[in-house]
Amino acid sequence: MRTLSILTAGLIAALAAGCSGGTTTGAESAGSVPTECAPGQTDAQVNGLPVRIVVPKSATVPAPAVMVLHGGGEDGPKVQTQSEMDAQGEESGFITAYPSSPEGKWNYSPEGVAQLNGIADSLNCVDGQRLYLAGFSRGSLMTTEVACSSDPRRFAAFGGVSLTDYQSECDAAPAAPWVYLHGTKDSVVSYRRPHDIVGTDWSTLPPRQSMLRWAEHNQCATGPTVSRIGSNAVLRRWTDCQEQADVDFYTLVGGDHQWPFEERPNAPMLKYGQSWAGVGATEVMWAFFESRRLPG
Repeated sequence: MRTLSILTAGLIAALAAGCSGGTTTGAESAGSVPTECAPGQTDAQVNGLPVRIVVPKSATVPAPAVMVLHGGGEDGPKVQTQSEMDAQGEESGFITAYPSSPEGKWNYSPEGVAQLNGIADSLNCVDGQRLYLAGFSRGSLMTTEVACSSDPRRFAAFGGVSLTDYQSECDAAPAAPWVYLHGTKDSVVSYRRPHDIVGTDWSTLPPRQSMLRWAEHNQCATGPTVSRIGSNAVLRRWTDCQEQADVDFYTLVGGDHQWPFEERPNAPMLKYGQSWAGVGATEVMWAFFESRRLPG
């Protein structure tokens, strides 16, 4: 089992402070590499980007990890609050990481992919075969950009909400396990039509067509099977794929441009950017990620 153990100076400082029970913001000074990965939240500068890292009390290191990418114009702490992924991490024993892009804009290029791969290479305490990438909106599209890369894989599976794509450059990429959710009433990124990326000549495929292309790319032999879940979720699932790269696509009937949570009786009001649905994105992502490892 390969374990990622290379640390940038900022992350060394952050985790060193975490081992003494503190929380750091940025890289103040380089300390020694901690022999244990103490539970807690730290903010560090990693491979040129601010990254918030949460190690749960339940983690047994080397632990699996989920990196979550924020939407356009936002930052890592925003998607941390929106997705509540670290709460799932506490329940299930995985580390979470939330990078922040400059001015809230992801770099859709080989250099942008390399920067996120570099963060993956720099995460301490992480089982390098069980590192996963997810995102919301523009962060979901950046997740797609990483999945489309022909660079050696750092992430064992991919997840997204409310923006995805498949273009010809994805053809050269390894098979990519995918779990993706999109609402039919998304007021920002249409469920049924291509989406134009502002400031570029890039127009994405509609989500259903994108997921079909990923299933074909992964050489899935079975599917899609279709099942209904809860009040508004429809799951299309492709299985028996190359390198176990299955594809799960959740359509949320009536869902908008929000991170969905599984509805429950007497549900409280949610935060901005969240919604109730037949399934929760955080839960289905982890259920999909949990058993997957990098090939080899």
